[in-house]
Amino acid sequence: MKISEADIAAFAERTGVARTDVLRIAVEEAFLRRAAVVNGPFMLKGSYVTRQQLAEGWRRMPGDLDWVGLGPLDALALTQWVTAVTETELDDGVRFRSFSENAFWRSIDYAMDDDFPTVNTDLVAWVGEQLHEINGMDVSFGLTLQPPPRPLAYQPAFGPSFVLPSSCALELQLAWKLHQCLVRPRFKDMLDLMLVLRENEVQSVLIWNAMEDECRDGTPIARFNWLLDCTIGQHPHWRSIGRGAHSAAEYFWIWRNSPKGKGDNYHAELVLSDIFIDSGNVPSTFDGFLAELAALLKRAGFLTVRA
Repeated sequence: MKISEADIAAFAERTGVARTDVLRIAVEEAFLRRAAVVNGPFMLKGSYVTRQQLAEGWRRMPGDLDWVGLGPLDALALTQWVTAVTETELDDGVRFRSFSENAFWRSIDYAMDDDFPTVNTDLVAWVGEQLHEINGMDVSFGLTLQPPPRPLAYQPAFGPSFVLPSSCALELQLAWKLHQCLVRPRFKDMLDLMLVLRENEVQSVLIWNAMEDECRDGTPIARFNWLLDCTIGQHPHWRSIGRGAHSAAEYFWIWRNSPKGKGDNYHAELVLSDIFIDSGNVPSTFDGFLAELAALLKRAGFLTVRA
């Protein structure tokens, strides 16, 4: 399928997704399509993987393209990979400016001295005559990847499916989100856990093992009980926002009901309307939200952490 500006407009009208978001997704999935052809030593993670686990994945608006390097790599290997991807020609209606014309990586000079560096860059592409810039494609390194990467049969918004050779294992992605809930809870991560667990069977042992590994940074793993007994509202993170101006329940109301684009007004988290189409599919109260998440975690086989 050759994507056109008319296709972008039609998809936006049919789904209610903003036209600018549809254009971005079309371009970023065109990058994924080319990355599948090049097959470099990089694993896809993040919301583009999450969307593929949902029957109506188009409702979950993706964030940036997010990759993990597999093995030791340097700036040259990064640049060669992105250049190869952007120079791969496919008959899908999208064309990229070669990365070689403006190759750069933010923070590359000192990031590679860290144990877990993350660098990012920007890309330029066109759908027909419509220009789009991918601002902030991330690549991370040094992460423990257990369970290991898996191939992903990827169904894009436009065109036929293809196979990405390396994507984040579902259990590992959920473990990262659970760890985030213990460190600094975000409604976005709780929502993703809820959406995925509604529709997928998972191996809770693999998730737990990966989360335990993440908690070796000193994160109290007993905080997991706050998710099971619906008391995550006591997490100290909520009191650190806005000098404790609101409770977790009040922040939830703001997150769930604010107009698109208003997230930075309270704690730098995108609001629900930024990341999900159809708020009616999300519990309307904080108590209801936590109760469903707790029930789904228990159904998946998670147990209370014993002291």
